Amino acid sequence: MLASLPSNDELELILRDTIEKNYPGYHPKFEDHPVRRTSHANIHHLRISAKRPKTKRRKKRRNVQLALKTFLPVEYLGDQSYIDRHDPSKLADLEARAFKWIDEDVRIPSADRLTKSYLVPPFCGYSDKYMAIATNFFYGDMLYDLLDGASSNESFQRHFLMGIKDVARLNGLTNAPEHKFYSSLEEFKESALANADENAESLLGNLATMYRALNPQQFIEFFSIKETSTERILEYVKSMKKVDLPSKVKDISAMRPSIGEPSRLQHRDCSGKNMIITRNDRYANRFVDLETFGPDSAVEDIASYCIFLARGNNTVFRSSDFPHYRHVFHAYELAWRDRDPDMVRHLDGLDNGDFKKFLEPRMTGREYADLTAAFFANAIVKTVTLAAAGARNPGNEELGIDAIAVTDPSRWHSDMNELFRAVYDLGDLFDNCSNHKEVRNYFYTLGQTLVDVGYNLDQDILRDIQSGGGIGRNVMDQVPKFKR
Repeated sequence: MLASLPSNDELELILRDTIEKNYPGYHPKFEDHPVRRTSHANIHHLRISAKRPKTKRRKKRRNVQLALKTFLPVEYLGDQSYIDRHDPSKLADLEARAFKWIDEDVRIPSADRLTKSYLVPPFCGYSDKYMAIATNFFYGDMLYDLLDGASSNESFQRHFLMGIKDVARLNGLTNAPEHKFYSSLEEFKESALANADENAESLLGNLATMYRALNPQQFIEFFSIKETSTERILEYVKSMKKVDLPSKVKDISAMRPSIGEPSRLQHRDCSGKNMIITRNDRYANRFVDLETFGPDSAVEDIASYCIFLARGNNTVFRSSDFPHYRHVFHAYELAWRDRDPDMVRHLDGLDNGDFKKFLEPRMTGREYADLTAAFFANAIVKTVTLAAAGARNPGNEELGIDAIAVTDPSRWHSDMNELFRAVYDLGDLFDNCSNHKEVRNYFYTLGQTLVDVGYNLDQDILRDIQSGGGIGRNVMDQVPKFKR
């Protein structure tokens, strides 16, 4: 169910409390303004007339276009942890803090000064009272639309690589040592642990949702619609099917740190739908929807970005270009984390194989293997998340072009099988992981839990992943020859 819209009088109160400090004496224009409505927020495209310093060369007032985002409680009643994770005051506060910090503090060194990073639309104000934030409004296309509308593989790859470089820029610059989102390392670690707990709660709720979606006949026979809360589903699965999903998720979460990749600041909902192409600046993409920004797996964002269900996971994960995509990401992320524009310009001139050579003296084989395993761990969980969103809201307009991909059970099975086949194809790369046996067991346990939920995964592939099988197709012949 979409969030309700405020009246113009209510909107005026919200806008005044949000931007008055930055735009004193502004004049709003509410007539027939566009609104994008989601399950937990309304985003208003507004125009205001604002005062300007009096000079001979500038007009006294200027027209400003704003995106005013007002957060509202979600109305999905089946999962209390889902409702808690979408607490509007928490989301609004975090997104405002992230926008303000990135806009005002994240900088790029140039010849004689620091310049803005242009990662996000300029921050214009925040209302704690009304749980609203305002940024400048940018005209442009969602990167997702350009990817889906690509008329050829060449066009798709061009836009896709552009997005990879921008994800690397966001991840690199926000994690540069000079930029401090948290006041201390302890605060960062506390937030990382809280996000890990949130990820576990989210996975449990999504698995319960997928159990109901993949076994609909059971719920027609045993439950009314009102009874199918997460808690009720978990009770049924444990008592009737002898599957203790909370214990399995607890085991999976306990095993997850064995992969060993670092925690870094991430968007945490990174996709082409949250990247706006302005076409007017040196750096084209602006990232939006930063409401879950914070520490997570160092490859959470790039894994999430690579989930492109409209064309099937095969487009990215089993493509012969997949290793190249990851090499491009890691190369640019390293350059931006060092805040080295000269190195970025050097990378801009490299060809495909050169990125692999660039990484060889700058990463270790163990680091590369850990990041690769983490990439697929994140991608699998993200695919479950998207399918659960489709199962909860099969008629939701927000799903857009992805609607078929995330609401069709046959796609749920095929997309997940593609991912586990890709993990199988990693072959001997697993042996270079910091904890290779534990990592193999993690993927096996995760896969078996998905089977318990109702996914049709190939048991031979799961056993080979655990025991050390796999053939390394499309990956091993393109792994850099690391110096360390």
